[in-house]
Amino acid sequence: MAPRPYQIVVYGATGFTGQLVAQYLSTIEAVAGKWAVAGRNKAKVEERMNEVGVKAPVIVADASDHESLVQMCKQTKLVISLVGPYTTYGEPLVAAAAENGTHYVDLTGETPFVAHMVRKYARTAISTNALIIHACGYDSVPSDLTTFLAVQRLKGLIGESGKVGPVRSAFSFKGEVSGGTISSALTIMDGSADDKKIGMNPYALSPIAGSYKPLPTVVTSSTFAGKRTWGSFWIMGPYNSQIVRRSWGILETSDPSSKVLSYGSEFNYNEFMSMKGPISAFLASFSLLLSFAVLALFPPARWALRKWGPQPGTGPSKEMQETGWFKVVTTAKSVDGKHEAQMIMKGKGDPGYAATAKMITECALSIVLDYDRLPPLAKQGGPLTPATALGTVLVERLENTGHFSFSAGEGKKSEMAASSERAPLIGSAKPDMGSYTPAHPDLASLDVYSAIHRVFRDIRQWVDVPLSDEQMRSPEIQFAIIQPLEASFAEMNDPSIVYVLLLVRLQFLRERDSTLASSSLNETRAHLCELLAIKLLRHQATIEKGGNAGLLAMARALVGGLHAFQGAKEDVLERIRQSEGYASRVIAEGAGKTNALELAILGRARLFIKSQATQRVITAIWEGKIVYSSSSFINILPDRWKIQQINIYSVKDAPILDHYRLRVPKYRSMIDTGSFLVLFISFIAVIVDHHKRADNLPVDALSLHEKWFFFYGLGYSLDKLASVTEHGWSVYASGLTNGLDLMTVPIIALSFVFRIHSVWTNQEWASEQGFAILSCAACLLFPRLAFAAVSNNVLILSLRAMLADFFYLMAIAVFCFLGFVFALNHLCDGAYSISRISEWLIFIWFGLDGTGLEKSPKFHPYLGPGLITVYAALSNTLLVSLLVSILSTTYSQIAADAAAEDMFRKAVLTFEGVKSDSLFDYFPPLNLLALCIMWPISHVTSPRWFHKINVATCRLLSMPILLLIALYERQSSPNSPIRAWFSDLRVRMTQALPSRWTQKLSLLEGEPRLLCEAVFEYTPSGDEKEDSDEDDEPLSEDEVEDAIDPEAQRRNNCGRASRILAAPTRNISGAGTPVPPSLTTPSGATLPSGSPAPSLPPTRPTSPPTAAARPSKPTPISPSPSKQAVRFDSSPPSPSTLRPKPRSSHHQHPERLPSNASSGGYGTITRTRSPDRLNFDNSALSTSPHPPAPSAPARFESPLAKLYQFHEMDGSGSSVPNAGGVGGLKRRLSLGHQARAQTMSTAGTSGSWGAGGSAAGPGGEQMKELMNMVAELQNSLKRMEKRLEEKEGKEREGDRDD
Repeated sequence: MAPRPYQIVVYGATGFTGQLVAQYLSTIEAVAGKWAVAGRNKAKVEERMNEVGVKAPVIVADASDHESLVQMCKQTKLVISLVGPYTTYGEPLVAAAAENGTHYVDLTGETPFVAHMVRKYARTAISTNALIIHACGYDSVPSDLTTFLAVQRLKGLIGESGKVGPVRSAFSFKGEVSGGTISSALTIMDGSADDKKIGMNPYALSPIAGSYKPLPTVVTSSTFAGKRTWGSFWIMGPYNSQIVRRSWGILETSDPSSKVLSYGSEFNYNEFMSMKGPISAFLASFSLLLSFAVLALFPPARWALRKWGPQPGTGPSKEMQETGWFKVVTTAKSVDGKHEAQMIMKGKGDPGYAATAKMITECALSIVLDYDRLPPLAKQGGPLTPATALGTVLVERLENTGHFSFSAGEGKKSEMAASSERAPLIGSAKPDMGSYTPAHPDLASLDVYSAIHRVFRDIRQWVDVPLSDEQMRSPEIQFAIIQPLEASFAEMNDPSIVYVLLLVRLQFLRERDSTLASSSLNETRAHLCELLAIKLLRHQATIEKGGNAGLLAMARALVGGLHAFQGAKEDVLERIRQSEGYASRVIAEGAGKTNALELAILGRARLFIKSQATQRVITAIWEGKIVYSSSSFINILPDRWKIQQINIYSVKDAPILDHYRLRVPKYRSMIDTGSFLVLFISFIAVIVDHHKRADNLPVDALSLHEKWFFFYGLGYSLDKLASVTEHGWSVYASGLTNGLDLMTVPIIALSFVFRIHSVWTNQEWASEQGFAILSCAACLLFPRLAFAAVSNNVLILSLRAMLADFFYLMAIAVFCFLGFVFALNHLCDGAYSISRISEWLIFIWFGLDGTGLEKSPKFHPYLGPGLITVYAALSNTLLVSLLVSILSTTYSQIAADAAAEDMFRKAVLTFEGVKSDSLFDYFPPLNLLALCIMWPISHVTSPRWFHKINVATCRLLSMPILLLIALYERQSSPNSPIRAWFSDLRVRMTQALPSRWTQKLSLLEGEPRLLCEAVFEYTPSGDEKEDSDEDDEPLSEDEVEDAIDPEAQRRNNCGRASRILAAPTRNISGAGTPVPPSLTTPSGATLPSGSPAPSLPPTRPTSPPTAAARPSKPTPISPSPSKQAVRFDSSPPSPSTLRPKPRSSHHQHPERLPSNASSGGYGTITRTRSPDRLNFDNSALSTSPHPPAPSAPARFESPLAKLYQFHEMDGSGSSVPNAGGVGGLKRRLSLGHQARAQTMSTAGTSGSWGAGGSAAGPGGEQMKELMNMVAELQNSLKRMEKRLEEKEGKEREGDRDD
């Protein structure tokens, strides 16, 4: 073979891409002087090269002249074909290159062309060792290379036994669509039916067909390391996917030396254009597919696009070429879903021109300069793909240019977040996570899925019989079931436990409704979950120091965003994706998050919502003290650039114009009320104006009142529809007035349609119908106004539930009574219409008219009157009675606990008030403008820039309201300047008035209510009270210090119910058992170290304590060498050591006892995690510095305490706990396999407490005393019964004598 003078020839150098390729080749020293350009017109080619400053030999070749193409191919090793459309001009050059052993690369994106070239010239190219490589530009080098690298990386992770499964590529870019790409697409549409069929076949280019049948991409997504990327239809996706599947087919059918790189039989590929969320993905897909449908179905549309659209050979400006970029993220996952790998390719420059020119040039250079390093398949020649022919050689060359980079995804913070900050104002941005945003760091790492199944299993195991409310409150259940479960779940130290319990409760409620046989049991389990959720929500505050920290911890547990499958293994998610479809896949992968408050609302957990801890968090959120960004599945105008984590709001650190304050529920409620009032007034104005000008009002024009009303009404309707999509229909329907608001929307819309129709057609009937429909809105607007005015009234609260029951019963009744309509219509044999029969039945139903009874014989002499009579009895008697009964029951249930219902409605209003959609930052009707202007801007700007534009616009339009909110919040504190100024002004004005006027003014202000409020405002210490709930806050740092100080504890423990019910214990020097922190003698002196705890005499006070016995100020005893004060074993614990620590399964924890059982030194009851055993510890005894009050029995006096404590005497005469652990609370209910019968037997113990037993020491004496008390009680009852019997006998004898 004669030597060839050139290594590369650029064919089609006069085009825009050809010039870029020539420019780039001129910078490669390795081929300097060894390349040439070619074209039909030599002068034109030279002119174009001079314009771009390139000097290269020119070869004349024409696609219509086969001989010229052959001569060109014989002069070079490789030809770069840039002449398109390739279906029209490309085949002659492919044939010439294959025949002459010349390597060939092109930029084609036409599937039929590639398929025909493979079929016609594959054997010829293989025989001459000529490489034929199509799609060497932006389509399809990034797709092919990243898939090849991701699959090889995944195979290294899964080994030989694993199989490669789904592979997905996400494209994002900034650039222009090239005229050549558009021309290729139009050529395919103009092609024959066979060509169109080839283009639609996913395996048209592959040597073998796969089992995967891809569906049209509308809305799709891909996940890696738990992060989701949403995507839409990608214009280059079908062709790129066919090239990638060709690579798969080539490797699957190759020889063993190349088959080691194969992707496997389970491989399936698809790609998409990354979008911000599912809504934007759907809209983008819809617009692209609609455009393609128009072009495919209407040839004139294709003609117009060819004439006025981007032309082949033209391209973007130099500035656009330099600022453009692209990014491809390819994720490969194993079949079992346990392993995943990701490859990211980034490129600088406009993808369709600058980057494409470099990619095809490097493909050519890889062949001519690195031929020896190419894979074995390349040495055989033939039609291959960039990945199978060039592989890692091309990857190295692209990286060495400095314009491309390849990296592996590590599952860390997405690199897209960093690139989006560098993204320019116009262009596509990083793939967004849609509505699934990272949760709080403490919440994102929680294994919610495992916790759900653990809690569900434990509740089912521990509770296997129904329990009544009284039994649930009984001490046995409290100490045997509820507290052990509480301790077990508290050991998890999991903030999601409240969410988990409420979710499990919903499951038990579903099982209750679906399985009637076990409905009572599941009701008990659901109630237990609610009780535990209340306790564990309070527990969140106890593990934090300080009031705000505790409140924040409870808020994080209550409103922190979680999803039920968080922490689930990949095989679980893959199982859901394969079996349940798109909706369940979105839920499983966390696109839609919920929180504990939402679950409580959905499950109607009124007991949980009315609890003090929940109300504290709800109140803080309502007032804006706690701020956070809610999570929703659908956002119409999403702005997720800056996510507000759950935090305490600080007025000092917040800006004056803080647009996030518009989402505070309190302010949002005021704004919604104001919006409704504007709508109501506008409605009244339209109706009144129509009546005034009914004769003169033109039909074909809208009045000024109508224009404003419909403009505002449509904005109001958009606000309500956005509220439904924000948190879903279930939550929205729980609102008090939301139903009325939503029913108003179709009335306004329908009236608007009729009026627009009348204006368009000048038809008076349409105008009259529009006003008639609009007038019906008064039936909804006036009740809505009443609900807004008196929303907390019990009648209003019950009216909503009663209306729901009424409509539900009416719907059932109408459905049932349709049978009578059907029967009567058949009996009359067409004599009366169905509407007339229905009218008669309705009149009978409501007792308005008896025409139906009169006409009944005409239906049938006997059956007609019978049916009508039965219907009248059922509808007018039975149904009305049933309706009254149901409505009365509903009202009584709500009225019985109206406070809980009111709290539930407030919880719904609070949860609804925290919005995530930035559309709510614009009030009606400005939200219509935001939808029309800001929504398109959000799709052409990066998230960072859209956030800036959105915030600036919102602050500008809402400036008056934001200023009022800022002024209110900054001047609402007691020491604010404005409040101080008003106080001074009031004092000066009062002093300036005459004395007789001042006295009258004081009398007017001195009503009892104001006086009662003022006496608590001005405290003895001089500090004005600011927060009525201060005592309910968790421990602050000062209170923690007080907890360490014994003297402070003595002061705080006096009369504080929470301290009496659950007093903490400590270790005393020389004692091995815990004792209460305040161990003092009745005189107030502290006990010496090592002294045993004293026992109170087992006597019962029979009279109130004397003055000498009354509490007096304790006098501390100074320490002496013989008597030392009580000391801790070590230095006093720091505040951090007072925080509850995780309890292991073998540790014991103190149980709460009633005040008359635990105060006064009864000791502590401890329980292990086993539900079968109660351990009684009475060694921790103490005396109180104050003698017991008459209502508080002394030690071992309370019968309840004696049921808990039974002491015996050991050999040394000390009181020890009874080894048998007997007592009333030792009896267990039968709760399944974990319950064990506890018998009250004393066999084998060292003492006895029966009637015939004897025991020495105080413990035995006390047991005897208890039994004596019981015996006395029994004797008293017997005597009373005997007297009653004697009295009754005398009465009977007297009756007989009479």
